[in-house]
Amino acid sequence: MSDRRERVASRWPAIPQSTGAGIALALGAALISGVAIFLNGFAVKQLPDPAVYTTLKNMVAATVLVAAVLVGGGARDVVRVDRRGRLGLLVVGIIGGGIPFILFFTGLAQASAPSAAFIQKTLFVWVALLAVPLLGERLGIASIAALVVL
Repeated sequence: MSDRRERVASRWPAIPQSTGAGIALALGAALISGVAIFLNGFAVKQLPDPAVYTTLKNMVAATVLVAAVLVGGGARDVVRVDRRGRLGLLVVGIIGGGIPFILFFTGLAQASAPSAAFIQKTLFVWVALLAVPLLGERLGIASIAALVVL
């Protein structure tokens, strides 16, 4: 590990590697996600177009991330990314973030928060079911058992 990475890593407390800590993190993520869906369901209905809300929300997130990189001393690392890498990041941002968020918030504007939360929380089931006809995946006993447990 480089000296810089060691300095950055030493600033953050270590995450405990225990089952209890994992459960606490999962419960914390579920709580934050549930509150976020409720608040976003309310907020997205305040603007005339869900795409506007999504764009504004993503701009705020990008600003926070850029500020964190600058404060953390990572500006030199960003400058070193070549043109192909920047293009790749842009594509990932659009396909992995922009389009899904626009679709999610458009749906959230049309549905109630509990309905949207149910659909979002069962997303892994829909992915598994659609992977069979669209990708030719086969769901074995272990996969089906894992889906049931989740």
